[in-house]
Amino acid sequence: MHEHALMADLTGKIQATAVQAGATRVTRVAVRLGALSHFTVEHFNEHFVDATRGTLAEGAEVVATLETEIGAQHANDVLLESIELELPELPAAERGSGPGTPAPGSSG
Repeated sequence: MHEHALMADLTGKIQATAVQAGATRVTRVAVRLGALSHFTVEHFNEHFVDATRGTLAEGAEVVATLETEIGAQHANDVLLESIELELPELPAAERGSGPGTPAPGSSG
């Protein structure tokens, strides 16, 4: 049950972050597995595949690092370290002009 709760919390954070950013999908997730989280990297990957089915994170690359220090502050946790998102490409008319990019209609 501990594993299920950790995965539900993690996938909720991932999905909320992706939706808030307007992402079309999550391409990569990096996590740190606490020494007492009851996960191995392989076991975590299996749970991730199941937990993300039907979400924006389905099929995302997973980089999981297993901590070994049982006295660490987050030894019982799965910590989300980073998420890489795929964002929709804006139509040319909606793209802003950034530094070094001439505004539409300017001569450069």
